Amino acid sequence: MTKAIIPSRRGLLSAAVAMPVIAAAGSSGAITDAHDPDAALLSAWKNYKDAWRMLDGQSADSTEAELEPFHEVKDRVAGQIEELPARTTAGIAIKLRYLLMAYNESRLMELAIIQNHSCDRDELDGDWRDKMLWCLIQDVDRMIAWGA
Repeated sequence: MTKAIIPSRRGLLSAAVAMPVIAAAGSSGAITDAHDPDAALLSAWKNYKDAWRMLDGQSADSTEAELEPFHEVKDRVAGQIEELPARTTAGIAIKLRYLLMAYNESRLMELAIIQNHSCDRDELDGDWRDKMLWCLIQDVDRMIAWGA
């Protein structure tokens, strides 16, 4: 006889909180202008950041089972970011941000990239490669601002 698994209240709440992110990540990307060549990539990046923020907002004593819905969404959307080609400077900026965050994995980098906190090159945790990637992201952001 199989034993039924009954989720905890926290597990149910975590799943309920994750539903908007899961729903958005499953959408085809009505979040951005459909005529933008990078609409799907921009939408995937927004969903990725939303999933990170939802994960960050969870309790420190959350179990892996409670965090699993958030990780599933984050991982699925990360796959989209990896697969979709960048066609504009905005798309390139997304790919560079994703690369730096995946490569560096520090809390400061997460804050700078996901939470949009300002960060100077010299504040970064990491070596010259991290700092060079961060400077390249800033260069691409300037190109976007200039309309390049």
